[in-house]
Amino acid sequence: MSFRLSLCAMLCAALPGLALAAELSVLVRNSDGEPIEGAVLMATAPGVSVNAPDTPVLIDQVDKEFAPFLTVVPAGTRIAFPNSDNIRHHVYSFSEAKRFEIPLYGGDGTAPEIVVDQAGVIALGCNVHDWMRAYVVVTDTPYTGQTGAEGRIELVLPTGEYSLRVWHPGLRDAIQDEATAVTLDAEDVALELTVPDQPRWRAWWSPDVFGEDY
Repeated sequence: MSFRLSLCAMLCAALPGLALAAELSVLVRNSDGEPIEGAVLMATAPGVSVNAPDTPVLIDQVDKEFAPFLTVVPAGTRIAFPNSDNIRHHVYSFSEAKRFEIPLYGGDGTAPEIVVDQAGVIALGCNVHDWMRAYVVVTDTPYTGQTGAEGRIELVLPTGEYSLRVWHPGLRDAIQDEATAVTLDAEDVALELTVPDQPRWRAWWSPDVFGEDY
C-alpha cells in the first residue's frame, strides 16, 4: 500500500466534506489458479488525472541487465538511462506507447532521457545484448500497485466507481483488454481477477566469436 494512498485515506476520514475511502483487495491469478507475483493493477475513475514527478525516474544498466526490470510511472514522466557498466549499450523500444532509440553510449556519467507521455506498456531492449529486457508501465491514474509473492494487492481509494485493469510480463506489451468494474462505498471490497499467464521469452548470454561474453 503506497504512502500517498494511505495519506489519502487518513485525510478522507479526518476531514469533513471529503469523500470516504475504502480498501480494495485484489488477488490476481493465472488461468491455472496460481497467484501471479509482480502484476500491475490500475484503477481508473472519471475525472482522475496524474501528475508527473519533477525529477526523472532512473532505469540503470548493471551487469548487462536493466535495473529495475519493471517500472510503473504516470504519463508525462521523464526517464533517464544511466549506464553503470564498463561497456556500451544501445537502448531501444518498438512499443506503440513509445518508440525510441538511444544509440551506443558508455558509462561516462551521461544519462540520456526520454519522456513517456502516452499510457501503455513500453518493452525495453538493448541492440547489443539480446537478453536485456525490461518494461515500463505508463499509467493515466495515480491508483496503481503491484502484487506481492501471494498475488495480492491492497489499495485504499476514495469511494466511487472504478475500472480495473491488470498487466504482467506474460502479457508482453499489452495491458489487459477487458476491464473489471467495481464500486467502492463505505465497505471494503475483496475480489479475484484471472489473467492469462504466458511464459516470458528471453535470450540468454552468449559468447562472442572470441569465446567471451559481449
